[in-house]
Amino acid sequence: MPDLIHKQWQFAAALILAVYWGFVFMLPFVILEQIASEEPASDLPPETWFVASAIVGYFSYTGVRAWRRKWRARFILRIVVPTALLFSSCVLIGAFAWLG
Repeated sequence: MPDLIHKQWQFAAALILAVYWGFVFMLPFVILEQIASEEPASDLPPETWFVASAIVGYFSYTGVRAWRRKWRARFILRIVVPTALLFSSCVLIGAFAWLG
C-alpha cells in the first residue's frame, strides 16, 4: 500500500511539473498577445501577473536550492528545461513574426 501512495505522489509531482512547463512555454505568447492588443489596458488582472511571477519565482528558488544541494536532476527539471522551453517559444514567436 505505501508503494501505491508513493507512486501517486510521484505522478502528482510530475503533473505539476508538466503544467509548469506548459505555463512557461505559453508565457511569451500571452505577453505578446497583451502587447499586440488594441486596448491600452491589459485584459488580465494584476493578480494574474502576480501569481505568474510567484510560480516562476518559486520554481527558480527551488531550482537554485537543488543546485546547491547537488541535486542535478531537480535543477535540470526546474531550471534548464523551463529555460529551454521559454527560449524555444521566443524563437517560435520570432519565426512567426519573420514569416509574416
